[in-house]
Amino acid sequence: PTVVIEALAAGGPVLGTALGGIPSRVGETGWVVEPAAEALADALPVAGRDAAAHSDAARARCLATFPPDVVTRQLLKVYEGLGRRAAG
Repeated sequence: PTVVIEALAAGGPVLGTALGGIPSRVGETGWVVEPAAEALADALPVAGRDAAAHSDAARARCLATFPPDVVTRQLLKVYEGLGRRAAG
């Protein structure tokens, strides 16, 4: 999910659930828990307390894994394809 990449790029703490591509995007720079309200609630205090320690690592991982120029080119291709489909 794009929001995970955006949060990492901003150096923000990422607390996500173990669904879809979230775990691979978060890596070791955030927290991944089971998709249950109780698991999220238990992890919130830890994430809040340790967020600053993960900030620089999160940003560095994001820039290395998702270089802005590459991501921009990929998004442009998607939007151009959608534009062509819409134009019919």
